Amino acid sequence: MSLNKGTIGLFAICEVTKDRLIVNHTRNTKGYVSLKSDEHKHFTVGQFIVASVLEESGARMLKSGKVNRKVQLTMDSKIVNKALTSETTTKGMLLQATVKSLESKGYVLGLGFKDKSTGFMKF
Repeated sequence: MSLNKGTIGLFAICEVTKDRLIVNHTRNTKGYVSLKSDEHKHFTVGQFIVASVLEESGARMLKSGKVNRKVQLTMDSKIVNKALTSETTTKGMLLQATVKSLESKGYVLGLGFKDKSTGFMKF
């Protein structure tokens, strides 16, 4: 899979720090997701995330001749889900969302869809 700007993929978290997540894509590709304030408390090693490539931030040649790549990623639902609408989603899809508000029976979710749809998730 090519990791050009805008590519969306599923990544496994391999390290959590106060200001970023370090994720694996393949053996030779690592990704970095910048975090705000206390967001690191919501993530664990081994967890999968959906993210979009913002840019390739570096590459170096290994002794084996393979290239070790680093990419900057974002989990912002406005970027990850920008091509989706409520009409194009299907049952069972994995979606990245942001909690917009806490209601009496669940959460209102910002999905980042181009048609501005929101979601609701029961407790």
